[in-house]
Amino acid sequence: MVLIGLFLDLFSKYLAFSMLSMNRPYPLSSGLLSFRLSLNPGALWGLGAFQTEIFIFASVAAFFFVLYVFARSDAGQHWFHLALGMVLSGALGNLHDRLFNNGFVRDFISIDIRILGRAIWPWIFNIADVLLVCGVAILVIQMWSLPNGPEKKADPQAPPTTSTN
Repeated sequence: MVLIGLFLDLFSKYLAFSMLSMNRPYPLSSGLLSFRLSLNPGALWGLGAFQTEIFIFASVAAFFFVLYVFARSDAGQHWFHLALGMVLSGALGNLHDRLFNNGFVRDFISIDIRILGRAIWPWIFNIADVLLVCGVAILVIQMWSLPNGPEKKADPQAPPTTSTN
């Protein structure tokens, strides 16, 4: 999953930035979706602009953390592994941009839906962002679906607990 996601992100950025012009929208479906090139110096929604070193450190730390979590997970946790792969490929895609594009992340997907004249999603994003958000969403859903909540997983061989009241 990591290699597929990373390839899709980097290849889509390559195509967008080699075929499209800056400051010109390219509508895909009228009023819904367009391509619009943007160089983002920050993180999600442009937060933390020009804090490149912090984002590089955070991406490298996330890389090792995801590898650690993956190594400690059970082999049969397929959705969990898919989610970790998505998070890792998204983090690596944006890390690649920061390292090889003067600290900027290349964004190009724009949602153009408006309600009462206001854009519902004014930010421009890329495939890496989609992978990160979807991967985190799957992880949250997986945590909520654990039998005892996100804090601990039940041990099937542990003796049942009894109340002393």
